[in-house]
Amino acid sequence: MTLMSMLQNQIKEEILDFEQYENIAPAQFHTWTGLTQVQFTELLDSLAKDFVPLNVGFDHISREDLAHRNLFLPNNLFENPSNPENERKAITIFDGTYIYLQKSGNYFFQRKSYSHHKYRNLLKPFLLVSCDGHIIEVNGPYAATTSDPDIMNNMLNNADSAFHWFYRSGDVFILDF
Repeated sequence: MTLMSMLQNQIKEEILDFEQYENIAPAQFHTWTGLTQVQFTELLDSLAKDFVPLNVGFDHISREDLAHRNLFLPNNLFENPSNPENERKAITIFDGTYIYLQKSGNYFFQRKSYSHHKYRNLLKPFLLVSCDGHIIEVNGPYAATTSDPDIMNNMLNNADSAFHWFYRSGDVFILDF
């Protein structure tokens, strides 16, 4: 067994895998979450059924509703205010933000989560936000080493992304790179 395979096996053994949480011992699961596995399953199902579709993602808001959320200043800067309601542009702010983390004992994760720009460990969710602050979509989280332009390029180059059917030609994107 090589040193690398030993490290990979050790990492697999110590990580709590919430994608397959049924494999976590019930006592350890309760310690980490404060819930039983049955309660956790009910929570996930409830979030997926009742919260996520109504509050997160491109499916929870129409493009027209987004255009109506434009504020006075961005609307006058980027839009012709005399345009009829059905021709309004959707103005969206794209920005990466940070979730700070403690230093990890896992070397590979430590390398990916350390930001040389912020001098801290972090993950980067990438937010699409309306002018009035309403969160439209959250992509990620991405590694700290991934730049905002790289994330944006991945979104634009993914032909299957909902991004492509949601926005129309002429819509305005405000970027913070």
